[in-house]
Amino acid sequence: MSSTNGNGLLLKGIGAAYVRVSDDRQDMDRQYSAIRQFETDHKAAIRKDHWYDADEGWARDEADQRPDFQRLLRAVESGKVQWVVVDRLDRFGTKSAKQLMHFLYRLEEADCKLFDASGKEWTGEDDATEIMALIQGKTSAKEQRSLSYRVSGGKVEKARRGEYQGGPIPVGFDVGCYHRETDKELWRVVFDGFQKRLKVFPDGTTERFDGKGNFPKFQELTEVLRVTPSRDKNKVTSAVNVFKRFATESISTTALAHYLNDRGCRTCQGGYFQSHHVERMLADRIYLGYYTYNKRHCAKFHRFRDGRPVLEINLDKKLTTNAKADWVQSRRLFDPLVSRKVWDAVQNKLDQPKRINAPRSAVLYLAGLVHCGNCGSRMVAGPTRKPRSKARKDGTTGERPEFFCGTYAHFVRTGQLRKGGKCKCARNGVFQYEIEKYVERWLEESGRRLEILTEGIESDPNTERLEKQEAGSWVGFALGMERLKIYLHRHHPAEYSAIVRDSQQEDATDFEFIDQCIRCYRERFDPSAITPEIERLDAEHTALVNRWGDLPTPLAKDKAKERLTQLEKQIQEFKRQQEDVGESVANHYAEMTDLQDAIEKAKAAMRKEADEVSLRQRALALRGIIQRIECTFISTGQRGGGWGKKNSRLARVTIYPVVGESAEFPVNSGDSKGTLMYSSAHSRMKRTRVGPIR
Repeated sequence: MSSTNGNGLLLKGIGAAYVRVSDDRQDMDRQYSAIRQFETDHKAAIRKDHWYDADEGWARDEADQRPDFQRLLRAVESGKVQWVVVDRLDRFGTKSAKQLMHFLYRLEEADCKLFDASGKEWTGEDDATEIMALIQGKTSAKEQRSLSYRVSGGKVEKARRGEYQGGPIPVGFDVGCYHRETDKELWRVVFDGFQKRLKVFPDGTTERFDGKGNFPKFQELTEVLRVTPSRDKNKVTSAVNVFKRFATESISTTALAHYLNDRGCRTCQGGYFQSHHVERMLADRIYLGYYTYNKRHCAKFHRFRDGRPVLEINLDKKLTTNAKADWVQSRRLFDPLVSRKVWDAVQNKLDQPKRINAPRSAVLYLAGLVHCGNCGSRMVAGPTRKPRSKARKDGTTGERPEFFCGTYAHFVRTGQLRKGGKCKCARNGVFQYEIEKYVERWLEESGRRLEILTEGIESDPNTERLEKQEAGSWVGFALGMERLKIYLHRHHPAEYSAIVRDSQQEDATDFEFIDQCIRCYRERFDPSAITPEIERLDAEHTALVNRWGDLPTPLAKDKAKERLTQLEKQIQEFKRQQEDVGESVANHYAEMTDLQDAIEKAKAAMRKEADEVSLRQRALALRGIIQRIECTFISTGQRGGGWGKKNSRLARVTIYPVVGESAEFPVNSGDSKGTLMYSSAHSRMKRTRVGPIR
């Protein structure tokens, strides 16, 4: 290679090229073309293995982390590269003028030169070059901050309009693309795994967009991206049930994460739900229909605070939480998935400074409330035995959760008993069913009533929708049936009396009464029979209207006005009777019975989880009225303290309510039979029987 390679540049030794783009909007091909032109102009050739171009997506202020940039520096300092060319100096990429001068110094110490595509050498020692490099570094840093200010402000304005600004998508939602003017959905993106995206069109056709940063393009001038409810009913139902269960049950976010995983739901990255995912989900106002932005400080240079972007360097990308007053909320984008009542209950529960931990197992719904009256420590739950079908001597079956003294449990867990330590308290084991009956007595004697909420898992959106439809069908059926019976009673009294007599038989059913009324009505219904009565009333109404102006006194006009009102009601009633009510009643009845069957099937499908739900609802209700349950024990003189072995027995149960005075219940030695407080069965609301007119 010659001493000068065209235009007087000294390109001695092996050269390298460095190419970098921070996002996909910048053109990497342009940088390649500029460096290729540099090779042509200066009669130089860069070997293929010395093109350092793998830093796509890395920003200029991340020079210490960019892998190919660091690989280039190692090659330079090991003597493998003697000169480097970049498209422009800012592609070299530094976060400040000081960092740029630092890297230039390292190149100079390794006897390596840095050129841009125009042929300018930036490692020269002349004053002009050093000043220009310093100015370029300052300009680059200033440009970054200016760009950050503009981008931060722009993102906030778009978020206020409800436009999607990136980030994870909560369960039950997709990202939809809408036309700005017509608000018509053009397509949506469903996240179904790590860097896996499915573009779904309204006609059902799909297209995959997998890989890092491979999000479908859209026309920003005419189209807009918004978070929108998913079409997957399982995801929506599961998300809504998470809110309802947290509001109505004593359940942890970890248990709710397991619930989502068991329902087949996954995070937008394809991973399993964990406790922190559920906590973030329960505080997300998107479930009320509002898109919320700026909950965390993600920008590198500016934090949006007090209504404007404020300079706050954040180069290490720590996702610190912003104050709620600085959150940016959009208008309501769609009907809420979660009712305001449930949302408020969830937020109140989240905001409680100190809560008794929810029981890990729904069976142990008294966990956290039971304390040892001998030493004052909280009693811990021991292992439960397998369910038992045969009744025990005490009359109980199934699992028998047991609590025992927490002080004793600590000595066992730390091995102090094994080492000869003396525990100040005995094991003091007591089964949960032994405590339940005293809680029930206290509830009865104190005039309190423990009502288990019914808005649990069984009130999922599908069931609620069916129940509303069924209620509407019932109203239509009941009103139509009443009109049908009145018609038969007035115009066909003999036939109607026969139907009533048949309905009073022991084996008669509601269905037979309804069916006979409809058949009788259809056989004898004659709309023309009512026409003379309607014409008579209409004639009287017309005559009274014509005489209105001739009435002499206000009192006469008031009486005429009252009569006109009566006539109009009678005419309207007779016109309704001219309609064929039988068809309407039959349709409403068939629709109502079909919906009732659908509701029963939906509830039966969810009955496996009903027991757990009712137990957790019971636990939440008890924590609202009971602060502490103390169990005091006396020694029995027996040895051993394992499960089922009693070296002490329960002598007294004391219940401390949240409000009011405590109640003490002595325990007799022979009193061991326990009873459950509530059954987990759900009873349906019974409507009034549709019977004959009396």
